[in-house]
Amino acid sequence: MTGDTKNMKKQEFLAQLRSRLAWLPSEDAEERVQFFEEMIDDYVEDGVPEEEAIEKIGSVDEIVAVVTSEIPLTKIVREKIKPKESVSTGKVIFLILGFPIWFPLVIALFSIILALFIVLWSIVICFVAVDVALFAGVLASIVAMIYCFAVGDWATGLLMGGCALLCAGFTFLTFALCGLLAKGSLKLMKGFGHAMKALFIGKEHRQ
Repeated sequence: MTGDTKNMKKQEFLAQLRSRLAWLPSEDAEERVQFFEEMIDDYVEDGVPEEEAIEKIGSVDEIVAVVTSEIPLTKIVREKIKPKESVSTGKVIFLILGFPIWFPLVIALFSIILALFIVLWSIVICFVAVDVALFAGVLASIVAMIYCFAVGDWATGLLMGGCALLCAGFTFLTFALCGLLAKGSLKLMKGFGHAMKALFIGKEHRQ
């Protein structure tokens, strides 16, 4: 199990980390491996046992998860599609003949995902607009209440005060809903990005 660092030696830890980061460009992967190697060495120089130093750093799973979240999806895609060996003639023919099928499907998939995100953020924007309108209603009601009290129209003034309180209540409610929708949309986008990264990284490097 790569997630367990208990009693793990430095070289074993670094070998697992290097293997799990093999989807990165070689210079990026080696830079991160060297960073954690130096961190382990610093702990050891301070008198911390090697195994305990590795436990302090965290598991390979945790490190890979952090690295994955930091690397842009475009960089992962470029690295995965970069040819590492000569492409066979059969693969080229398959890609060319299958282009009318797989390309529209890819475009359709990304169009659906884009439309979903547009709808979600459109809803958030609508709630923001409603919240702004309600807040304007609060201000207008307060101004009207003050004017009514000034001219001695107490009944209408009290009515405007009630409207101000009602609008204020709805303002806070819609503000809370805006926050929840925005957080949900961001979480969904983050989850989708993580899923896309995991798809390109490959199962062999995720576990």
